[in-house]
Amino acid sequence: MMVWLGQRKTMLVALPLVMITWVALAFASSVGVLLTLRFMQGVLVGVVIGPAVSYIVEVSHHSIRGSMTGIIDIVRQVGYVLVFSVGSCGMSWRYTALICGLTTTVLPFLALFFYPDSPRWLVIHNKIDEAYKAIRFFHGDQYDVYLQFDTIYCNISKNNHGQNTTS
Repeated sequence: MMVWLGQRKTMLVALPLVMITWVALAFASSVGVLLTLRFMQGVLVGVVIGPAVSYIVEVSHHSIRGSMTGIIDIVRQVGYVLVFSVGSCGMSWRYTALICGLTTTVLPFLALFFYPDSPRWLVIHNKIDEAYKAIRFFHGDQYDVYLQFDTIYCNISKNNHGQNTTS
């Protein structure tokens, strides 16, 4: 799905489904339904995480790329602490599920509407003007957009000819 839609659109499709499973989980009436919903959440979160990491890698400047991908683990750990904190306040697990579902899906979903697709995905799909705009969006006006575009284009060309590259 990510190849055709791109990372951003894949997340825009999957995040509402994750939110639906959280809401359904909060109103689940049996253990079987709970287990089924948790399984579905696991699959859907997997659908979201892959494109999220790929998107971050493709839009980040190479000098901070590693730090940016590391933030995903930090945010997850902070999320665990917040969930345990909410749960320890005596709040029902159903309310905790609603809070988790809404905070982890609605905010990223809304934010993605303001971000462009990754420049690499745009170049692969021959959307050159949009790729230049995306590079400018992510790196600013002072950044050499043409140099970054050439780097992306060369890396795609090398990968298409069986050569590996890391930048």
